[in-house]
Amino acid sequence: MALDVSQSWLRGGDTAAWTNARGRARAAARDSLLLVGDSVRTGDVPDRPSDAATRLGPLIERALSTGRPLRLFTDGEVDDPEALPSVPSGSQVTVIDASGA
Repeated sequence: MALDVSQSWLRGGDTAAWTNARGRARAAARDSLLLVGDSVRTGDVPDRPSDAATRLGPLIERALSTGRPLRLFTDGEVDDPEALPSVPSGSQVTVIDASGA
């Protein structure tokens, strides 16, 4: 389970999508929740996303090394979209748009 913690969630000044994503990721996490942005790490979900980028390559490599599918909540603004085709089988990427859908 992973959550994009990049500043792009706050573009336009609306926090509804970020609040929705944060809640959905917390509810769906059965074990640790990974935070992805400038790096991949565990930790407390921040009140406001602050990473300058969303780099999926390290997250996908981590999922591949464990042999587990990946579930990611993101706003869809990623710095390396070319990494997406290599996600493990069974993975799910949920893009939450500005309306929170």
